[in-house]
Amino acid sequence: MVTTADTTAPGAPAAENKAIYGGGTPAGAAARRFRIAFDVVAAATSDLPDRDREALRWLAQYGRAKNLTHDEVASRLKKPDGSSYSGDSVYQALTGRREADQLGNLVEAVAKFREIEEARAGQVETGFIETAISRRVFGACRKAFLRRKIVFLWGESQIGKTTALVQYTLLHNHGETVYVRMPTGGSIDGFLHALAEVLGIPTGNRGVDLQRRIMASFDDRMLLIVDEAHEALSEHYSAKRGLRTLNWVRELQERCKCGVVLSATNVFRDVMLRGPHARNLRQLWLRGMAPVQLPDRPCNADLDAFARAYGLGPATDEEVQVRVAYIDDDGGERQQILAKNPCVLQAEVIRAYSLGRWNVILQEASDIARERKRPLTWGLVIHAWHSFERMGQFDQGGAS
Repeated sequence: MVTTADTTAPGAPAAENKAIYGGGTPAGAAARRFRIAFDVVAAATSDLPDRDREALRWLAQYGRAKNLTHDEVASRLKKPDGSSYSGDSVYQALTGRREADQLGNLVEAVAKFREIEEARAGQVETGFIETAISRRVFGACRKAFLRRKIVFLWGESQIGKTTALVQYTLLHNHGETVYVRMPTGGSIDGFLHALAEVLGIPTGNRGVDLQRRIMASFDDRMLLIVDEAHEALSEHYSAKRGLRTLNWVRELQERCKCGVVLSATNVFRDVMLRGPHARNLRQLWLRGMAPVQLPDRPCNADLDAFARAYGLGPATDEEVQVRVAYIDDDGGERQQILAKNPCVLQAEVIRAYSLGRWNVILQEASDIARERKRPLTWGLVIHAWHSFERMGQFDQGGAS
């Protein structure tokens, strides 16, 4: 059973507590168990030595990501005598109520705990498949972080941008990388709300105060990833709303000197450079480094990597026959012999739907193999493809 944390942090006077968490009851407060907002942690650790700062910021983001109370976070940290730290000790350290020379043992405890956690995380199967595209995404993120600049990341939908960005965030999380999706329509209120949620800042704050607290959460040792940035330039919404949001991101980068990745489809590129608001976006464009243009389709080596991840060899360049059974429009069971060349089929699906659909087909084939308790084969991939083909026929008004 999950219980909610007290709104008052251990050992915190009421006035100080209000200053840290904000007035009122923020949306989602009942579910939020780690109660220290990241702008507070950022301010408290900004002048610490690199090792201390990174350790404490990691601990704060760990507690927030795991949705732990301060006491639960503290229980994972061991003192030199083997006993656990208290929630009050963690609170004092993360809010700047301990002098730098008093943090040595706690930082050492965090470092040991972090090493264990990251070792465990490395043993967990994430389902991530490294590809040439993901390596370019990682490179763009690292460049933005190291150069403290804006990097535009452009590419078609369903080629693996978001998957790679999320994986990068997982590998560079806990105080360094902040990932947020641009809300539909790109309004600044929606964007700030989404960003505040990620940072643990109460969304009961409004306007300038919320912007100030978000700005205070970033510095030149952090990276902001904005995914689906093209939503800010959608033709279906007021362009001024999205322009204001993008200009706010530019201002964040200018003030805080943090790295920023704006990931979007090629529509964003075209509208930004040649659209009706190109002049208004010129400042943002000039703040960026050379954009990273991703290929429209994965290369053969990437497709082979996906096949290997599912236990298959590279797509064979010869016909494979498979018998499939399905229910027709009248509810009757029918069977059909399909003959498809896996290499040709793979190319056709990638060309028509890109990597996203192909990955779903491979997942479906893997599920069929598991249900039948047999190895995955290209014949089962053809079977799974056929299911999606029939689904598409229904979408167009019925199967033939």
